[in-house]
Amino acid sequence: MGTCICAVFIVYMGNVLDRKGYSLVVYNLVLAFLSSAAVYIAGGAGIGNHPDRIVLGLNMVLISGLGVANGIRDVLNKAFLSGLLNVVNSFLGAVAIACGTGLAMMLFEGKMYGMYIAPSIAVQFISCGIASMGFALMFQAAVRQSVSAGIGGTVNCACYLLVQELSGNDFAAVMAAATFVAAYAYIMSRVHRAPATIFLTTSIMPVIPGATLFYMMHGFVQADYGLAFRQTIALVQTCLAIAFGFLVIEIATRYTGGKRD
Repeated sequence: MGTCICAVFIVYMGNVLDRKGYSLVVYNLVLAFLSSAAVYIAGGAGIGNHPDRIVLGLNMVLISGLGVANGIRDVLNKAFLSGLLNVVNSFLGAVAIACGTGLAMMLFEGKMYGMYIAPSIAVQFISCGIASMGFALMFQAAVRQSVSAGIGGTVNCACYLLVQELSGNDFAAVMAAATFVAAYAYIMSRVHRAPATIFLTTSIMPVIPGATLFYMMHGFVQADYGLAFRQTIALVQTCLAIAFGFLVIEIATRYTGGKRD
């Protein structure tokens, strides 16, 4: 319940800041600080458990890990300027989030531990489906399109877990999941007669390295350079896997389109 209240507060304050025209850095810094402070104050008062997990979950609403993946994909497609802008924008947003959270941790003596993933596969499936559908609704997609996005997010999670179990290779698992999402988005764009981007940017959410991006910047802000280095390597690997997965379907669709022509 506390998480839901904080999420509603983030949306409300986000709309207030957006109307005032603040930059992404100010937007993320203020929201990350206010939400983290609220959680740590509540935790200090004995309301709720695991405030670090709640803070990370709330920060995922702000982090633009997709911008990094899209930026690398643009660079691979030789759109160097747009790719660089996407990457820089995501990194600046992550720096602001890490600074806002770090300030709240210092003022209210909060702690941040390693990322925790629910061991229940059913919980992971449901969470990924709801998250993807929620992002689609947030992007003002139609309800039917949002439901399809949620299904895509659930199957994306299933693809990742299956390949991870069979191969033990995280890069292969992310690439397989991204390949499925790109193909799914292509099909759904024809089923719903809507842009593929709606389904691509929402169904891919379960494998977007938002937490990795946050922990990388958190490591730099807290001077934990070992953590920052490990998370940087993981971030680059994940983004490359997503970009390669997208490119596989993009090349395939261009080839099949050229054959029809």
